[in-house]
Amino acid sequence: MALQRFKNSVINPINGQSKFDVGAGAMTCVFELSGAPNQLIDLQSLRLNCKIKFKNTNPAGTNDVNGNLSTNINNNNVFATGPYGGGGGHGYINIDERIGASSIIQSIRIEDHNNNILENIHNYPQLLASIMPMMANQDDFTTWCGPCYGIRSAGKRNTQLVVVNQKQHLSLKMYTGLFNSKPLPFSAVGQKLRITITFNNPQSVFYGGDLVAVAGAGTQNVIGPGNPINNANYELQNVKLNYKVVEMDGQAPMPSGGFVYRYFSNLQSTINASRYQAMYSPNTSNTISIINNFISSDSLNNYNRNSYLNQKLSNGRNVNDVEQFTQIKETQFKVNGVLSPYQFTIDERHINPNYDVLKALYYLSTITPYNMLKRCLISSATEEYGGSFDERLDVDRRPVAAGTGVRYDQLNMGSGQSFKGGNNYVGVIESGLEGNNPNEQLSTVYSFRKIVLQPSGSVIVN
Repeated sequence: MALQRFKNSVINPINGQSKFDVGAGAMTCVFELSGAPNQLIDLQSLRLNCKIKFKNTNPAGTNDVNGNLSTNINNNNVFATGPYGGGGGHGYINIDERIGASSIIQSIRIEDHNNNILENIHNYPQLLASIMPMMANQDDFTTWCGPCYGIRSAGKRNTQLVVVNQKQHLSLKMYTGLFNSKPLPFSAVGQKLRITITFNNPQSVFYGGDLVAVAGAGTQNVIGPGNPINNANYELQNVKLNYKVVEMDGQAPMPSGGFVYRYFSNLQSTINASRYQAMYSPNTSNTISIINNFISSDSLNNYNRNSYLNQKLSNGRNVNDVEQFTQIKETQFKVNGVLSPYQFTIDERHINPNYDVLKALYYLSTITPYNMLKRCLISSATEEYGGSFDERLDVDRRPVAAGTGVRYDQLNMGSGQSFKGGNNYVGVIESGLEGNNPNEQLSTVYSFRKIVLQPSGSVIVN
């Protein structure tokens, strides 16, 4: 048996349309990949290709610089009275600058021909917001991240304001566990793979408003009924899926023990106390790591806030609408109530004066072991981790990328922790939260799953 050739494939959505206007309710796109027993899917080659237009459907706020009526977003005046000045009440409309146009995807469901679910990722933008700081640096944001993730702003907020004014051609890499695995034999999925993409609510994709002075309350982000952000949405055109097929001169090989692939799942809980304990039962037999990120609860599905920050814990906003971040002082990771794999409490008050750096080390190790990490966004030059750079003083005012995490596969051998048979994960956080502002803990479980062929068909083993 030998490799014959690679073949590029392009398919259209099976639900009979290539244009998806989210403002008109077109929210779901379905693709079916079919192949022969001698073929494999190069999963890492999958790309969602389309042209995207960010729109403002309020005619009163859509005149372009020449006074002509247009449905394009018009951020041309945002610099008139400062970085976020409305410039005469025009307001601004933006999308997250670190995940870019990838924020249009709300969920991705992947199934085989028997409708077995191989992976089902909810809140995909938050997963990407978690992982991007761990796999890309500032140079990446100015180069390959543009076509792959729709980030054409170098990760800078003010630049992104101009980018969304115009149509973009996208070739989006979908960062799921399965799509970052080895080539998949079509025989493992009954010769058919179905991918269902649900597009995101505009209220989660966009954020904006007018930064104006409010009597007695300082400077605040204000969204009035005439502000264009209330009518922002987006439209996708010429939607297609591109991927590569590997062809063999005989039956494509299926590993005897089954096809092993990466898998992400999502969990969410609310923190509103200085000492918080989360208990999860992921029901996975080979858990590589668990990643935790945080966002103020009032930022979710809110035009006035960016829904996809992964920021430090927050005690809310002051009268000047400035987020009051607080520190995590202690973390513990347990399995069935016993500290594991770190046999000690990570406590800034007793063991380490530069706790953020120690915490970041464990967080950064969740996707790639720290000694193998080649690039990341989190450093003293770009983030507020003990260096001289303070993003709160930068014109972009992007909160620091922060999180906690635990890696069970310490030797990177593909052998992690089992959370089957009643085993549970416990994460303890002690922080400076004052109990007056709820925060969301958004957790991602990274594990391995396996497809096993049986006479009755494929079986998914957690």
